[in-house]
Amino acid sequence: MPDALPAPLRVPTRALFAIAATPVHRAIRPMIALLDAPPSSHFAAYRATARPAFDSTAARRLHELTTSLIERV
Repeated sequence: MPDALPAPLRVPTRALFAIAATPVHRAIRPMIALLDAPPSSHFAAYRATARPAFDSTAARRLHELTTSLIERV
């Protein structure tokens, strides 16, 4: 991806990737696990940390607002 950026941004982007990015061989493991054993619910959020992936009250509100907007169209 850095190669597609303008020249002045390539070096800092590569440096940031080297510091902050998860290597592919590690990042792919949780994705493979989810594909092999998908969640049983119709919709699920996934986060690699132990914290809750989202606030269920906020998610419910977002769902209600989105449904309301879709019904208006």
